Amino acid sequence: MELINATRMVAGYTMGTEPSGRESLIVVVKGTFRLPAAGETVRLAEEQLPLVMADTFTGQPGYSAPYYEVDYAPHKPRCDVLLFNCAAPAWRQQRLLHAMT
Repeated sequence: MELINATRMVAGYTMGTEPSGRESLIVVVKGTFRLPAAGETVRLAEEQLPLVMADTFTGQPGYSAPYYEVDYAPHKPRCDVLLFNCAAPAWRQQRLLHAMT
């Protein structure tokens, strides 16, 4: 099978098996975006993050928090929005920053 990706985002697929034994096709399209400054438009990032094939953790698996979770989910009725960033307005370190007002 060939997946033709007509987007600038990354895409992939895998086969899965449901608990009933029925086969399923899992298709993933993942986009990486840059958060804009006030008044600007959200744009697709030049560099797209790759699809995550296996869970990764901040430390020892089973004893630490997940860092990235696998992108291939057998059932996902909604999309995920993950924010990865650091707070340094005007490139100055901050001890406290109100991100949502």
